[in-house]
Amino acid sequence: MGMHFGLLAVGAPWDPAFAAISRMTGDFIPRGEVGPGDEPHLDSTDDGFLILAGGLMDRSYILDTSMLLSGGEYDRLVALSSELECTVGAVLAETVSGTFSLLIAEKGTVERLYFNCHSSISQPYSVGSPLPSEAVTPLEDIDGRGLFAALDSIGFRTIEWQSRSPRHRYLYTCRELEAESGPPAGPLAQQLDQHHRAFAIPKHLVPRPKVVSRKLPDGSVAFDILPGKPSVLARLRSLLKM
Repeated sequence: MGMHFGLLAVGAPWDPAFAAISRMTGDFIPRGEVGPGDEPHLDSTDDGFLILAGGLMDRSYILDTSMLLSGGEYDRLVALSSELECTVGAVLAETVSGTFSLLIAEKGTVERLYFNCHSSISQPYSVGSPLPSEAVTPLEDIDGRGLFAALDSIGFRTIEWQSRSPRHRYLYTCRELEAESGPPAGPLAQQLDQHHRAFAIPKHLVPRPKVVSRKLPDGSVAFDILPGKPSVLARLRSLLKM
């Protein structure tokens, strides 16, 4: 259980948004339409990742199983918001490694960026003021409620799009992964790399994942694999670097 995907939200109609995303990231091969509320299988293949995408009320959304579109390259997402002159929001969570990510960019400017990976760094990377929604529902909620609340607080309708709007399934070919060398690292990539090096958890102190159970609202029991918390020693080392 828990969230193991990303979601990209673009404050522009589907046709121009999809065209810009395709130019920047790779090819999207149509694989049919999905009805409102349906939950199709989106298993990855040797050819790429199956994703869901579409528009709702002049907003565009991609449910990103690759987690490359929504968190693989923050500088690319900022450039997308500049090209389309709109707001771009991107979230992802992968609860086994304890990864949580939020980016909000407005017409080429980063308004909010949060990244944490409990299995690799002892301190999260954070830019911009926390959104009011973060005080109500933390970004690191394992089911993604805090991340979706953050996007919805700035005008997106992520839950409504997933439950009430028809969507299209595509095979995302990850063209940029096939290139021998990608584009030069942008400023956000460089800053995040510096943060990783400054707050990296030493291999012998990396917390081990643990299995936990919890009761869901419908009464059923779910089991999650969650990262352990960094040890006191790892946290102390990170504080000494600050």
